[in-house]
Amino acid sequence: MKIFIASTNLHLIDSLILNNNDILFFLAKKDNEFLNLIKQKNFFKKVYTFIDDKKISTRIKNSQKMLSISKEIFPDEIIVGNDRKIEVSILIHNFQTTYSYMDDGLHSYILEKQYPFKYSIFEKYLKMFLYKSKLDVPKYIGCSEYIKNVYLFEPEFANECLKKKNLKKLDIKKLPNIKMDLKLDCKNILLLPHPKFITSEIIDKLSFLNNFCVKYHPRDENRYFNAKEIGDIPFEILLLNLNKDIKIYGFNTTALLIAKWLGFDTYNIVFKENEVDRFMKMNNIKEIKI
Repeated sequence: MKIFIASTNLHLIDSLILNNNDILFFLAKKDNEFLNLIKQKNFFKKVYTFIDDKKISTRIKNSQKMLSISKEIFPDEIIVGNDRKIEVSILIHNFQTTYSYMDDGLHSYILEKQYPFKYSIFEKYLKMFLYKSKLDVPKYIGCSEYIKNVYLFEPEFANECLKKKNLKKLDIKKLPNIKMDLKLDCKNILLLPHPKFITSEIIDKLSFLNNFCVKYHPRDENRYFNAKEIGDIPFEILLLNLNKDIKIYGFNTTALLIAKWLGFDTYNIVFKENEVDRFMKMNNIKEIKI
């Protein structure tokens, strides 16, 4: 028996691939349509939802419940999407089993840049005092010394930290069929980034696209195109219900990686090439320089 601890839609996809009638813990900031769909189809033996509001009292309550359920189930393996979550770190220090990490997207392949004082010794002991428990929040996601196995879609590109662990490949073919009554009349989809990255110059340079639908960032209240708009439906659900002949355009994000892993023809729009753009190219995501 395994327990998955997920907090993103990509973690849910990872968990569905690895699931064998196992247990799912999901840390939710709000109601999650993808999770609700998974519950309806009874893929997991049981699903537990935890509120992720970042309050100390909530995190303590979550960790206590996770620990209690784990002691009752006694899983052979606990697979986490983010070992920097306080609840996960507390569980690791209070319940002994095999701990593994599942793909979290770009951070699994490119070490994120850190602020000098983030995840310092001082911060560690402050959190131990606040949460009244031993914990060890690693500097990089998945890099806790307690993580033994690492499940990735592209293990050959694992970052410097993860490649030192026992790498295992996630097989997208094992993802169960998740279909909805969903129709989308367009040949191309444009995924827009956070509005702070969008300028009038960028919008002008995207004029090469035609017959496309736009998925705006949730925090973007602007509308830049006279094009069909994809609403609030989670992108992962959308991808799982689209024909593979639809082309996906975006800006060096995990969403593009997911689309590629799911078999779509993907295009990364590049303005000034950086490390992430180069990684996208390594994953055979086509590059469009504008």
